[in-house]
Amino acid sequence: MKLLFRLLNPIVIFILDSPFHFILSKNLLALTFYGKKTGKKYKTPLSYLQKDNNIFCFTDRPNIWWKNLILKSEAEISLKGNRVRCSAIAELESDSIEEVLIELINHSPIDAFFADIKVVNGKPDSTSVKEAVQRLVLLRLSI
Repeated sequence: MKLLFRLLNPIVIFILDSPFHFILSKNLLALTFYGKKTGKKYKTPLSYLQKDNNIFCFTDRPNIWWKNLILKSEAEISLKGNRVRCSAIAELESDSIEEVLIELINHSPIDAFFADIKVVNGKPDSTSVKEAVQRLVLLRLSI
């Protein structure tokens, strides 16, 4: 699966940054951030849930890129065809992670597959959500 994402991510980012963003931008954004030690620029596509001026995304803990966002960081997102500056922070422990994850899956059901969450009668299974919370990092982007 990692190899597949490595091949598809540049294509997804290209589409999100293009006039054809509407194909994907209902559920995906492109996050641009810089490495804390190297200053190298990184860009990755993420599923998102927008609530007012906060945007929530998730990634797996073994993917170490999110560690660049542990302390509040400046970042940029390509959101629905617009480039928006934001502050980004990675959260490992928060009372709201489970609630936000359920909302994200309700907004974009395909994310249940990527988070390895079972869906029963159209709703995320609470046991697999609790397990997923232990494997995932919540990214909070404030615009």
